[in-house]
Amino acid sequence: MVKQQYYKNRVVAGSLLFSKYLTIIVITLLGVCLYPGPVSGVIVDRVVAVVNGDIITLSDVVRQEQRLTQQVALGLPQQTPPVNKKLLDKLVSRKLMLQQAQQKNIKVPEDQLQAALNDVVSQYGAKNVEQLAAALLEQGTTLEELKTEIDSQIKITKLMNTEVRSKILITQAEVEQYYKQHLQDYQKKDEISARHIILPLTPDATAEDELKIKQHAEDIVDQIKQGADFQQLFKKVAGVTGQPSAELGYVKRGELMPELEQAIWDLKPGELTIVKTSLGYHVVQVTDRKIHNLENDLQIKQEIENILFRQRAKKRTQEWLDGLRRQATIEIMP
Repeated sequence: MVKQQYYKNRVVAGSLLFSKYLTIIVITLLGVCLYPGPVSGVIVDRVVAVVNGDIITLSDVVRQEQRLTQQVALGLPQQTPPVNKKLLDKLVSRKLMLQQAQQKNIKVPEDQLQAALNDVVSQYGAKNVEQLAAALLEQGTTLEELKTEIDSQIKITKLMNTEVRSKILITQAEVEQYYKQHLQDYQKKDEISARHIILPLTPDATAEDELKIKQHAEDIVDQIKQGADFQQLFKKVAGVTGQPSAELGYVKRGELMPELEQAIWDLKPGELTIVKTSLGYHVVQVTDRKIHNLENDLQIKQEIENILFRQRAKKRTQEWLDGLRRQATIEIMP
């Protein structure tokens, strides 16, 4: 039951992630259509690949390249451009996935398709579907072509959920291993809150002067331990030294003077210490700690799970696609 729920969560997460980017993908594929631009000449077209009997044309590759670079004009050049090998490879993979979706009878309900289309209308700044359709027509494409593109993207997402995402399980041991390997990165997020009283030490202070200042600091610590109010003691000293505030607030590693950080970072809330810096002697009390680790921060665990999941999904997707390619009949034209 636990594993089933985990798989369900990962599939839902995958769907939500794709849903978040679906509109962006479709808009990028179709170009910036709400900004009218002239349609150029007709491309000298040809077949550049055949995937299990389905063709990919040069115009498919060129359009994909233009859309991905978000060119305003969707028209194609008259001359025959060289084939973008990387884009052609992506289109072959896409063709294989759509063929798989068809074989597995994956469908997109009309209400889901309409909801995705409404998202495109909203994100694209159109007032309604009709305005978007009119803009698409001005650029030589149609609303039906857009809906076909959305339909294809949703089918691919459903297919990937079934064939890849639902089969990935990230274990607690893997999370812990990743955390240990990146411990310093997570420790940078740790915070402590502290307050201090500075007893200044001037450059010309004698050894006797320094001893008196140190003894003063020790006396303040003793008073606090016996119940004296930190803020009241601070006000007495600040009235002479002019220290504006006792509060250091929440700080992360690297934000304090090195001497202070080293001396107080491992203290528990309420603990006191005396630290000497270039400014003088500090009576420091830690008031709170926010330590981010796997034991007390669920967000870190989820973050690591997502990182590992994306890494695993990328690897599994490529392996799965490689398998489809081995079983497919693919001909790339010269």
